[in-house]
Parts: sequence; C-alpha cells; structure tokens
Amino acid sequence: MSSLMDLASQKFRRILDERARLASHGVRVRVLGDLNRLPEDLRALIAQAQEATVANKLRTLNVAFSYTSREELAQVRLLMIHFFDLRDVTFIYVRRRYICRIGYDSCTR
Repeated sequence: MSSLMDLASQKFRRILDERARLASHGVRVRVLGDLNRLPEDLRALIAQAQEATVANKLRTLNVAFSYTSREELAQVRLLMIHFFDLRDVTFIYVRRRYICRIGYDSCTR
C-alpha cells in the first residue's frame, strides 16, 4: 500500500510543478472521497494541488481516493437516518426517490 501512496505523492508533486501549464489550459484539480484514510503528507499535497488550481475553470480533473461503493452506501445510510430521524436502523432499503429527497443525488437522470 505504501508504494501506491508514494505514487500518488509523486503525481501530486508533479501537478504542483506543472501548475502554470495547468493554468494555461484552465485545469482545476478536485479530489473526492474519504481523505482521512490517507497519510498526512499526501493530504497536504492534495490540499496544495487543489488550492493551486482552484481559479482554473475551463476543465476539471476529478481524482477519486479511498472511494468505494460500500463507503458511499454507508454515507447514504447515515444521511437517511439523520434526514428521516430514524433510530436503531440496521438496514435501509435505499430507493432513488429517498436519495433525491435528501439531496444526495442530483436526480436529473
């Protein structure tokens, strides 16, 4: 796993090195997912890369980290428990209309 984190660190350092080029092409870097699972130094690089490119508005490079369908379902479950004020729920049958109601999904599809 450390080799993957090393690779990610290398890539985000390169993004920082190439920030002028990214700006000339209008590329903004956005990182999605649970970043709390990443090492502190990598989180710092990600924050720097996002901050360095935040003004670029033409294109967006989305990078998903520590992002799984299981994690997403867990987040939806927590949102539903909070939104519907449910207690002691062990399983929720998630339907698209409920997700739309809590605003988790754009629901335009």
